[in-house]
Amino acid sequence: MEEEEKEDDGRPRDHRWLFTKLLHLKVKELDKDRSGDIDREEFLRYFVKRLDLPQVIAEAIFDDIDRDKGGDIDTHELLRWKNKHTKPEMLIKYFPPGHLEALERERLEKLKANHQSKHKLDGV
Repeated sequence: MEEEEKEDDGRPRDHRWLFTKLLHLKVKELDKDRSGDIDREEFLRYFVKRLDLPQVIAEAIFDDIDRDKGGDIDTHELLRWKNKHTKPEMLIKYFPPGHLEALERERLEKLKANHQSKHKLDGV
């Protein structure tokens, strides 16, 4: 398997970030074997290896999209799922308990450290 280049836009991997990634997802972008569908391995390779989403979250989403449990996602399944998940808040259920809270704490700690560092530079 070839090594995937990690994509990092600096945003926390929360439900809002995930909503944007899923909103713009197209079957043919992930369909590496050109079968017309996204199989589980292709989906996980993209979301876990490239986007650095925790595997447990990627698996839960794949399983929910793959309604017929055939092991792959076709365009119709993906569109049907996207039409049911029209707001970022609808993705919160896929995150393990405490995960989003930990991301928020990390974000706040970075802001605090950045703020303190700026004030040290300003001589305050």
